[in-house]
Amino acid sequence: MKPSLLDRARAALASDASDAARIARNVASILAGDAAAEAINTVVTGRQALALGPAAFGSLSAAQAFVEPFRAVAAFGLSLVAVTVAARRKGPDAALIRTLFALYALSSTIASMAAVTAARLSGYGGTTALVSSAAVAVFPVVALAAARLPAQYEQAMHRIVALPLLIALARLALVEAAIRTQNSALAHQWALNVAALAGLVATWAVTRRIYALSEAGAASMSIARELLALAWPIAVLDVTVTIYLKAAYMLLRSHGDAVLGAYAAAERLAQPVTGISAAIVTSALPIVTRAAQSGDPSALSAVYKRSIQRALVVLVPALTAAAIVAPWALRRFAPQYAHATRPFQVLLIGGLFMFLNQLSSMFIVGIGRVRALMWISLLNLAVYLALATRLIPPYGATGAAIATTVMEGINCVMQLFVVGALVRARR
Repeated sequence: MKPSLLDRARAALASDASDAARIARNVASILAGDAAAEAINTVVTGRQALALGPAAFGSLSAAQAFVEPFRAVAAFGLSLVAVTVAARRKGPDAALIRTLFALYALSSTIASMAAVTAARLSGYGGTTALVSSAAVAVFPVVALAAARLPAQYEQAMHRIVALPLLIALARLALVEAAIRTQNSALAHQWALNVAALAGLVATWAVTRRIYALSEAGAASMSIARELLALAWPIAVLDVTVTIYLKAAYMLLRSHGDAVLGAYAAAERLAQPVTGISAAIVTSALPIVTRAAQSGDPSALSAVYKRSIQRALVVLVPALTAAAIVAPWALRRFAPQYAHATRPFQVLLIGGLFMFLNQLSSMFIVGIGRVRALMWISLLNLAVYLALATRLIPPYGATGAAIATTVMEGINCVMQLFVVGALVRARR
């Protein structure tokens, strides 16, 4: 009897017949899991913003933004290079994963202590209690990459596809509990901390069960040295990017917590656009990698142009609709955040540049020039600070959004030039 369509679909999902099918299945799993989780997380952010009000929400966002560069330091780009090291070791064995956990534990401890010390010495980021609470989330957030490594390496994210959604639902439940009890910025941060820790424990428990990682394999100093040697350029890149994306919260401090809340609302509203960009970039990654490894410059150039064209067809209508709908929604449902409209609209334009930069970065990494991106990011930081220090004092949140958007535009031009130069060099 001929198998049904459902039976054939199940067989395809369980089959390892082709690398292309596994890649497509993995990408679809990532996008499905992340899309569902992102929808819930958007609701969480909305509930926090409305329940806390602009001032308290601004304080919470400022503390999180202050800790974010330290989180990037703790991550140290290890999640990207771990796959490379796993391939060299013929798979992510227990020794590699335990080494990753040990590195994350050490780096998170150092980074969290540095964040609290820097907040106390500088006076930025908010109260010591709030910054300390935000720093608690550093380890569970960065260590999640170690727990997910086996599924990522095996291109089998469908096995843990439900976990991001469950973590997001836990965040929502805990934030609702915080709203109904203390409803303070500190209570909201601890709700997020507990959800992050629960997510790490759940992911590691599922991974251990699926991949039988309970066998012996201690953390190794030689593996740690290999990981760190590969990761440091990516770490510099990630930390620099995080600094210039979050510096606005520090520079806006003199304008008060309400202005911080308006900018935070604008930035969070623009995040779904970044999510669409990341989904498109992730979907294109296998094609880009194959084109880069082929060494054919015409194929690489064609893939790059085609990726941009297809993405613009999706992003431009999405950005236009968001620019029209979001201001109406703010006036209708959250009038206390109506003054976030103009920064949000400016950041939407920046979101388009950010997408083009993500795509260009993917091509540059695919060609193997990570250090070129590192130097570009350092130049971006200098450009951003030059713009932000001039625009934020007179224009507040809108000035911060303009500085980000102009910087991303300049970054876009630089990366387009670099991609073109690298493609021409292969001819």
